[in-house]
Amino acid sequence: MPVCKKCGTEYESSLDRCPTCGEPSPAQAETDDVDMYEMLTSGDTKKFSLFPEEAEEEAEYVLGLISGYRVELPVVFDMETVTDHDRIASLTSDEKTAIAGAFARRIKKAGYEPMVYGSDYWLQTIHMAELQGICTFWMAHYTE
Repeated sequence: MPVCKKCGTEYESSLDRCPTCGEPSPAQAETDDVDMYEMLTSGDTKKFSLFPEEAEEEAEYVLGLISGYRVELPVVFDMETVTDHDRIASLTSDEKTAIAGAFARRIKKAGYEPMVYGSDYWLQTIHMAELQGICTFWMAHYTE
């Protein structure tokens, strides 16, 4: 029986993850390709980033989720408003840039490729030039 390297629980070898903490089994971690997309909105049950420090906490949360997996695609940060009353709706361009940058720098420091996702409009509301070299960008484009 495998023993979880994270919490020490012994579990059935047929399981892909530790039933106690969710850590992937060694065999699962070696075979899975994983990508990560983190969307932060006020509709989430967890708080979302209003400050760079909160974005770093979100990055730590994401790093915990992908721990033990082989991640070959970028780890994507998406900060969107759902309504005009969202906490993030009133943020300035400088504040949004600082938040996205804090998330991206923490992900990059951990050895992953960070990416910032947004609509053409949203990406124009941040200072993308300040984030070049830290992360890549993914622009949504929807057509009829």
